[in-house]
Amino acid sequence: MFSFIITILPMFVCLFWGIAIIPALCTERKKHHAVLTIFLATVSLLYFGHCIYFNHKNELIPISDSIYSFCNLAVYPLYLCYIKSITTNSKKLWQTVFLHLIPSLFCSICILLTYISMSPSETNIFINVFLYKGSITELSGKSLIMAYLHFICRIVFAIQIPYVVIV
Repeated sequence: MFSFIITILPMFVCLFWGIAIIPALCTERKKHHAVLTIFLATVSLLYFGHCIYFNHKNELIPISDSIYSFCNLAVYPLYLCYIKSITTNSKKLWQTVFLHLIPSLFCSICILLTYISMSPSETNIFINVFLYKGSITELSGKSLIMAYLHFICRIVFAIQIPYVVIV
């Protein structure tokens, strides 16, 4: 019970602050409020994926892993867009947000489609062998493709961090 509370608390904190910003967004209609709300919603979904994973809700992992993959790759670019929204008066902010989210969307769609094409036994093997044990040696077929997709996500993430820090 304690571990469940610990894993779900960050999600609710971000969700609370995301909801708390909505009245300011509705009254002031400033871009930075909108970007911050999107950022906090994304972080809440990221922590939802953590909650599913750490509480071993394996039946929900195919859905949450696809969402997690998007959110994990979207958090730093959204943070960058938030900083741009409060420091510049760019008219192309929403184009920038969309361009920064293309890798996140692409990776999460690939992961979702691979999960859909996997059989339940392949999915269980992938979850238990790769996600929980971190091994790739026992994987084959679509579960191996899924592991490679996760490695690609790690590479994209590793490229995003220096880019966001430098910009």
